[in-house]
Amino acid sequence: MTDPPDVGVGIVGYGIMGRAHAYAYTLAPRVRKLPCRPRLRAISGRNAEAVARAAAAYGVEEWTTDWRELVERPDVQIVDVCTPPGTHAEIVEAAASAGKAVLCEKPLAADYASAAAAAAAAASAGSPNAIGFNYRRLPALSLMKQLVEEGRVGDVLLLRATWLSDEFLDPDIPFDWRFERRMGGSTIADLGAHLIDLALWIVGEIDEVCAQSETFTRERSGRTVDVDEASSALVRFAGGARGTFELARTCARRPCDFFVEVNGTAGTLR
Repeated sequence: MTDPPDVGVGIVGYGIMGRAHAYAYTLAPRVRKLPCRPRLRAISGRNAEAVARAAAAYGVEEWTTDWRELVERPDVQIVDVCTPPGTHAEIVEAAASAGKAVLCEKPLAADYASAAAAAAAAASAGSPNAIGFNYRRLPALSLMKQLVEEGRVGDVLLLRATWLSDEFLDPDIPFDWRFERRMGGSTIADLGAHLIDLALWIVGEIDEVCAQSETFTRERSGRTVDVDEASSALVRFAGGARGTFELARTCARRPCDFFVEVNGTAGTLR
């Protein structure tokens, strides 16, 4: 039996998600039979010393401080974008234009216009592309979608989705990109991206939205915080169901409180 062909992967970004993705590429052939074998060719980051350490730790062959060099490499077929949201769109557009398959961490961008441009570029290029909505792969949520599609809950009346954490609760947390809207997006774009994706996937398109947001600590390290720390939204789905979303990063003793609930005329799933 011949070994599957190698497919070169380049990861842009070396933080928490870059580390997780690098580990996943290494682990994937051991847990699934794949038609190809991902090979980590290169990783990029702005800090030369830090990205060099990351490359050594993650088992990546080469590194660079210029993501464009990574995108242009002929031995890289997949570009995996694991940088702050405000940088995603430019990298996705460049990678798609270079004919690379693209996997981008959510959200696709920090604003709608940038996201739309990146999506259009990826669609025009015709190469494989995806956003990292990994919660679809959780067995419980996959089963929830299956049961809804089978009509086991009857007509869907209400979807409730919540993600609460305590990561922004301490007012002394120093300022970084997560507290800047143009770079970090928002609590809705970051945490909410997963919940909104699941709602669209399980229930369907959303027609109407009403929302409010709040920032409780408006200054960190002497700099203005312009992202929301807590947001709530009420929605109406195209099929008539209602939905509620609750998102917050200021909930004491809630390191990661995540749930999705679907209420129907014949049952409830949570």
